[in-house]
Amino acid sequence: MGAVPHVCNGANVMAPGIVRFEGQFRKGDCVLVVDEKYGKPLAVGEALIGMDEVEKAKHGVVVKNVHFTGDRLWNFLKKL
Repeated sequence: MGAVPHVCNGANVMAPGIVRFEGQFRKGDCVLVVDEKYGKPLAVGEALIGMDEVEKAKHGVVVKNVHFTGDRLWNFLKKL
């Protein structure tokens, strides 16, 4: 939960900030980042490593933040 404000301001998702993940994904896939407490969407990003590697990762960027809550595209899509 400590990473939430940073991700909501465009920060990438680092390995230590991942509490759990669901589903299958590979490097380059589009993923949804949600907060652990409420499951509320925070960002849409690109997986920089695959699911099999995430389980072993202890540090480094795992998800490149592409769009986050409150950015121009997110706000535009909310209006639709």
